[in-house]
Order: sequence, then C-alpha cells, then structure tokens
Amino acid sequence: MTRSLSPFRMLFPLPFLSQGALSAAMVFQPSSREGVRRAIGDTRSLPPSSQRALTPAGDFAPIPIPKRGDWLAEHFEPGQTFGQFVGMSPARADRSHNKIYLQPLGYFKKGQSPSLEKLELFAARPLFLCPVCLRKLQFSIGFHIVNRYRQLFHFYKMVGFGEEAGWISRRLARIIAR
Repeated sequence: MTRSLSPFRMLFPLPFLSQGALSAAMVFQPSSREGVRRAIGDTRSLPPSSQRALTPAGDFAPIPIPKRGDWLAEHFEPGQTFGQFVGMSPARADRSHNKIYLQPLGYFKKGQSPSLEKLELFAARPLFLCPVCLRKLQFSIGFHIVNRYRQLFHFYKMVGFGEEAGWISRRLARIIAR
C-alpha cells in the first residue's frame, strides 16, 4: 500500500511514530545554540550572505518550553537537521510542481468562519522561519535569501506590518553587513 503525503509533509517530513513509541515520557527540550548550528549544517559552500542569513543570531527566539495544550506538549517531535532532510530526498519545486495548496479540514459553518478576505490575508502573510527551516525551504524551492527578505520587507511595509518590517530590516542589516 502506498501512502500519499501532503506537500507540507514532503517538505518537512516527520517520522511516523506509533502511540506506543510515545509512551515513554518525552519532554520537549529547546535546542542549544550549538545544537541549532549542527542542525543547520555546514554552510561553507554557500555565498557569504547566505551563510550570514543562516547564522542563528539574536533575531531568532528559541522555542519556549511548551505549556499544557501546546502542540509540543502533546505531540513528540524529534526535530530534523538539514542533513537528515536532504537525506530523505524531499520533493523540490520545478516547472510543473510550483504551488502549495491550502485546504480546510472539516467544515466552515456560515457565520462562524472567517471571511474569504481574512483567509486570503492570513494565507498571504509569510512566516518567519528559523535558520534550519529557512535552509530547508531555500534548498527545496531555490531563492536568493537577501532578495527574498527585500521582497518581504516591501510587502510588510505595504500592508502595514510594522513589526515584521522591522524584523526583516534588522535581518537584512546583519546579512548584508561586510
């Protein structure tokens, strides 16, 4: 039997774990700075600006210890290094595979669901990615990180996301500094 994976699952695959495998008390532990560096992997073959973009500087807050009800408090996720990701031969964007589709799960009840405009705004709002996920995404779809951050900066300013524009501005200053 073959298993069909969602595009998100193919981009960021996690091992399939049985409930029994989780019975041991698994407690989330945030990665140390050195652990994050190891997860990013060797960047020496990348351009200097990409190396700086993938440096886990103070712009990235560590994942906090999860509280009751948080995803990581309820679901064990072992994490994945860039090397492990590449080793799984992830799907990569090409001419015919260049879209990510978002589909609702379940039903939206009339009057209780967000408007189409709010959903479009939410879907259009890019995420801040940690350096490990940024490297995985860049590997998968191929973009120039500095150019992408510049595009995001202009987008954030245009739609009034001041905090996000400030974050991107600080990131760009660190990345393009010589």
